[in-house]
Amino acid sequence: CVPAPQNRKSPSQWNPLPGFDTVRDAGRLNNVRSMSTLVGSARDGTLPAVSWVIPTHSVSEHPPALVSDGEQYVTYVINQIMLGPDWDSTAIFLTWDDWGGFYDHLAPPVVDGNGYGIRLPAIVVSPYAKQGYIDHQTLSFDAYLRFVEDRFLGGQRLDPATDGRPDNRPTVRENAPQLGDLRDAFDFTQAPRAPLVQPAVAPPELERGAAVAPATELPPVPLVGEAPFRVKFDPSRSRADAGISKWTLDFGDEANVTGSGPPPTSISHTYEAPGTFSAVLSVRSADGGFNKTARPVTVSPPVNHRPTWLTGTPIVGYTPASIHFDGSQSSPGAWTISWGDGTPDTIGNGAVPSDVKHAYRAAGNYTATLTIVGDDGSSTRAEARTTVVDPSLPEASTNPATFVTATSVRLNGHVVPNDDKAGVCFRWGTDAANLDRVTPIQTMSREDDVTADLDGLAPLTTYYFRVFAVNAVGDESGHMGSFTTSDAG
Repeated sequence: CVPAPQNRKSPSQWNPLPGFDTVRDAGRLNNVRSMSTLVGSARDGTLPAVSWVIPTHSVSEHPPALVSDGEQYVTYVINQIMLGPDWDSTAIFLTWDDWGGFYDHLAPPVVDGNGYGIRLPAIVVSPYAKQGYIDHQTLSFDAYLRFVEDRFLGGQRLDPATDGRPDNRPTVRENAPQLGDLRDAFDFTQAPRAPLVQPAVAPPELERGAAVAPATELPPVPLVGEAPFRVKFDPSRSRADAGISKWTLDFGDEANVTGSGPPPTSISHTYEAPGTFSAVLSVRSADGGFNKTARPVTVSPPVNHRPTWLTGTPIVGYTPASIHFDGSQSSPGAWTISWGDGTPDTIGNGAVPSDVKHAYRAAGNYTATLTIVGDDGSSTRAEARTTVVDPSLPEASTNPATFVTATSVRLNGHVVPNDDKAGVCFRWGTDAANLDRVTPIQTMSREDDVTADLDGLAPLTTYYFRVFAVNAVGDESGHMGSFTTSDAG
């Protein structure tokens, strides 16, 4: 295909909204805006109530684009929103539309004729997001729609029965009974957390451009970091077929580097002082053609005070539960960790350790609190919640055998340890009343499938088996399963 310019008005898989009849017919095409509009609104405190941010291919993490470029793009967008005046009333949902074709061993829940797909990662970023929280509800992209509709439409749904527009959805997915509520990821009683701006450490992608072509408009995706800030530029994606004879990369801080021929893949530079700089790549061709592209770089003063931060793992443990707490990302100072179970506090001075162990000896819900007092007398705190339960008998279920041949088979089961660990094996044999053979014992510390491969079996023979699990409380076995080997011929 002949390359064509792409912008916010061009329908594509990266910009689908201009192709929607409902968007066009409702006169909302002008609501599809460029990234520069979002960044400007974030800085000015004029963000819309709801924004959907979709990357272009070069920062989408789809092959052949670099994952690192996508990370830099997302980091920049979130940084700009964090640094704007709307941060205290903002919720950011970061997710992916697929996950590289990786295998998911759990079948998706049934919701309607369309069904759910494989599981995907998602991250909630907000001054009110629960810290260290993993949401175990059943959630899908419909949960984002439900969140928006609950917040801004009073719970009204986009319903094909009442919309008055063609709508071939089999159900209103926001009303699915198994769909969780994203509000569970927030704690609106806590004081809003300060921004946690992340440095963009991946090399920037300087836009492709032929040396004989006019300069193109660049998306405003600067690098952000603390002084001294080391940046690794990659200008090699400038088109080599344009016959580049000379190039210059001006870092914007009175330093530059030049060379002949196509630019190299990596040029490093350290910005020593805070400020806003413009890194400009200029290229010339042998026939006199010229082009340039720029990327802004924002360097902030060194941060001496970081938000107080505490995590505890595992989040759920069994009595007596040994929990590992990490507060090392906090600023140093006079620190105290209160464990929330009546035991004495742990105190220290300076950097908070990355691994402070504490044992909870009784079942319950506990909140550990880290308090840090700085040199100026100011005090900050963070919490980490842990649930401790008493161990119980393991749960074991036998699943059908697979890969059955004349002489071999794979036995399958599923085990929930219900304790810090459980020993698991299969008992099997040709007599259902006397399973006299045992597979090697496996140790499991979390719920998972379990398998065992057998060989040397007799053809045309029926075998019986069941999975067996034992923990500190006792043992449990799954139901009886069976299989018959095939004919050796």
